[in-house]
Amino acid sequence: MSYPFAQNEKEMKAYLQALVDDVESLVVKTEKDTSAHVISARNKLKINIATMKYKIHLLEESIREKAKATDEYVHENPWKSIGIVSATTLGIGFILGFLVGHKD
Repeated sequence: MSYPFAQNEKEMKAYLQALVDDVESLVVKTEKDTSAHVISARNKLKINIATMKYKIHLLEESIREKAKATDEYVHENPWKSIGIVSATTLGIGFILGFLVGHKD
């Protein structure tokens, strides 16, 4: 799933946490309204808030696992990691050089 407002998982987590905080604030501010439709909406929001908090927790775990896996890979394969970064940098440099050198 792609989110145009988030560049990575950390930004997505921050966005979701801010959204949950805003919705929780709205729920608190409507506590005095006792009309049936507001009570129903508030109860649905409370359920959705709990769900989102759980999903944010899962996202945090995913971020930690990916960071740990990356760290382990780099420590177990330092030369391979350096080679990948070097090859990528060389490729980008070649493409940029080609584009700059072939101006019409």
